[in-house]
Amino acid sequence: MAALGTFEHFADEIARLVEQFDRHLVEYKGPAYDEANVRKDFLDPLFRALGWDMDNRAGLIPRDRQVEIESRTAVGGRHRRADYLFRVAGRERFVCEAKKPSVELDFRHAFQAKRYAWNKGLPVALLTDFEHLKVFVVGGRPVPDQPDVGLWRTWDFRSFPAAAREIWDLLSRKAVEGGQMDRWLEGLPKKPSG
Repeated sequence: MAALGTFEHFADEIARLVEQFDRHLVEYKGPAYDEANVRKDFLDPLFRALGWDMDNRAGLIPRDRQVEIESRTAVGGRHRRADYLFRVAGRERFVCEAKKPSVELDFRHAFQAKRYAWNKGLPVALLTDFEHLKVFVVGGRPVPDQPDVGLWRTWDFRSFPAAAREIWDLLSRKAVEGGQMDRWLEGLPKKPSG
């Protein structure tokens, strides 16, 4: 058995989660399977396997936790809640918006995820229902009717095992803490000015 917090453990866990999701796909895409369940059954284990302290085992107060669940975000003068906010050494790094698998991820959900990141001053937003995982680079104010602006990568759950190294290198706590996300963002093509 691979050690916790390693790529090998992540690869084993993602393969297990994908097999489980695929085996019961009809049930998971049914109306009774809600967002709270997909978070508990698939997303929390996914991020835990990526090395994030999902359960606050360190016993930190909310503003210092690696992962803040239901993070309050000021949006248009009102407070909304991003499903997950990820931090390294107290520095906010990215958000993740979760949806239930029975809902097709569309422009409203992409806008919501990017808006949370934008309002927190973060460059990366994830959007997932576990069936799909979308990574957005948030370089400007999101526009509702432009859902693909900033879309960097989309993975279908069946491609997770083949993409495990890429996902690990981008989203694992070790990679983010080691500056991999910063190097990736710096290496992206820049829009020409003017």
